[in-house]
Amino acid sequence: MSGSWIWRKILKYRDMAKKFHRVEVKNGETTSFWYDSWSNMGCLIEKLGERGCIDLGIPLSSTVKEVMNMTRRRNHRQLTLNRVEEEIRELRLNQRVNEHDTALWKGKNDCYHRRFITRETWLQLRIAKPPMEGHKEIWFPTATPKYAFITWLVLKNRISTGERMLKWNGTVNSSCVFCDEPIETREHLFFCCPYSKTIWKNLAMGILSTRYSESWTDILKLLAENILDKKKSYMLRYVFQNSIHSIWSERNRRRHGEQPIPSELLVKMIDKNMRNRLSTLKGGCLKSAGGIQAWFESRQ
Repeated sequence: MSGSWIWRKILKYRDMAKKFHRVEVKNGETTSFWYDSWSNMGCLIEKLGERGCIDLGIPLSSTVKEVMNMTRRRNHRQLTLNRVEEEIRELRLNQRVNEHDTALWKGKNDCYHRRFITRETWLQLRIAKPPMEGHKEIWFPTATPKYAFITWLVLKNRISTGERMLKWNGTVNSSCVFCDEPIETREHLFFCCPYSKTIWKNLAMGILSTRYSESWTDILKLLAENILDKKKSYMLRYVFQNSIHSIWSERNRRRHGEQPIPSELLVKMIDKNMRNRLSTLKGGCLKSAGGIQAWFESRQ
């Protein structure tokens, strides 16, 4: 039952699929004259209707090869029918008896290829939008998905900070659970709050040195400019995401009445996560001891 349901769903997209497929005729054996798109006019049954088979004298079940083997040439009053007759004549002249017909798939710029390319088909089906700002700084190779996902939400300001919750419910407690700032905003939480500032400074100062900043805008600019070497750039991106994930998790724990974790302990947890992550990298400039050594140097 489930199999037939899937096929019914697939068959609904036949009309859409037709727009991306055509046939390059060679010997014409496997190509339907009426139902395949081989002509410059497209699918002939859609262009001429069932009346077209009567006007041309060609059965609906005919293949292109069968039509090419017909000896007659008719003149018609309709220009469209004469165009079809002309295409049949050209097929006869260019027929390659020993070669099979080839399926072609439409790619970008309306060019047809012998290979079906999923990406090019998908790009033609969807409405392209401008790339999201900051996506390369967040979704980089070897990033940890749960850290990257939370960071992406923070970047888009889609997390339920006190400021946002206040818009949903005017009586909600919108203060920061770390320092009692009346309005908890994204910029305050990362990293102007004394609690999160302590964590960020402890972890990022050794990487950034004189470029160190606690401003959300400045940090994103540092991530985007990529002015650091590969080791420091990777460590900055990873510790940035790890810090956001850890601080946000701790913030939620406190809001739910759980035992608070001191900033010193959270720093140790993030530091351990960094060492574990760097020790698992097997390629590039961060492989083996190289990445861990760079991290230890930044911690001195």
